[in-house]
This record gives sequence, structure tokens and C-alpha cells, in this order.
Amino acid sequence: MSTIVLYGTAEGWDVLKEKNLSLDEHKSLAEGLAGTVQKIHALWLEQRGEQIRAGGLPDVVRREPVRHPPKVGRNDPCPCGSGKKFKQCHGSPGKLH
Repeated sequence: MSTIVLYGTAEGWDVLKEKNLSLDEHKSLAEGLAGTVQKIHALWLEQRGEQIRAGGLPDVVRREPVRHPPKVGRNDPCPCGSGKKFKQCHGSPGKLH
């Protein structure tokens, strides 16, 4: 059983409890994690390379950032063109709701 399965799953922890390992044995198993992670990384790189050689990866959908128009300040002229301040025109509490 791989080190990642031993330490990363409930079943693996059950196996480790049954083995009743010492702290030094746990440390030696943990040292093997780096090699396991490198093997997983190499596997994914190989699979990705195969996908690229077979016709490329699926197209990535790029999303545009959300752009909010600038807000009208309370003391700015009202955008309706009345010439009044926004707070006295369409920004007054009676007209907001």
C-alpha cells in the first residue's frame, strides 16, 4: 500500500494502527512521501503530454472581469440632467425605493 494511501485514507489509518509502528518507522514512511508525490507528478505530466500530442487540451473558456459603472456620489450632479445634486433629486430617500 502506498504511503499516500496509508496516511491519506481512513482504511490506511486502520492498517497503520494494526501495524503499531514506532515513531521512527512513521518518520521513515513519511520520508517516502516526497518520492511518491514526484511519481504522481511525472504521471500527470506524461498524461498531459499525451493529450497535447493527440490533438491538444480542451479550449479554456476565459471569463471577462465584472466591470461596474462608476457610482454617482451624493453631492454629484444628478445623471437625469436636472442640475440638482443627486441627493436632492433621484438619490433622496423618498425616491430610492
